[in-house]
Amino acid sequence: MWAELYLGEGRAPARLVEAARADLYAHTLLLAPDLPWVPDGTRDRPDLATHEWFFERLKYWLTTVGRPYEVISGAPADREAYAVAVVERVLSSPR
Repeated sequence: MWAELYLGEGRAPARLVEAARADLYAHTLLLAPDLPWVPDGTRDRPDLATHEWFFERLKYWLTTVGRPYEVISGAPADREAYAVAVVERVLSSPR
């Protein structure tokens, strides 16, 4: 998705797309764009429209390739507690 963000939709190099498809995780934690943007020296896109586009593209990608994911949202403490609960659930599930 980063390649699409910087190069344009559908313009990610084929080898990156294939690598992403091949890399299988047990579960993905997808963070919702519902916290204020903080200029921390690494983030370069303060506009909410870009955050929402990126989030929706990630959801689309995960769904398209059939990867399980959980959306993490809310206040920081709530996010942390929910993320820990999801990881514990995934780790305790039979594979």
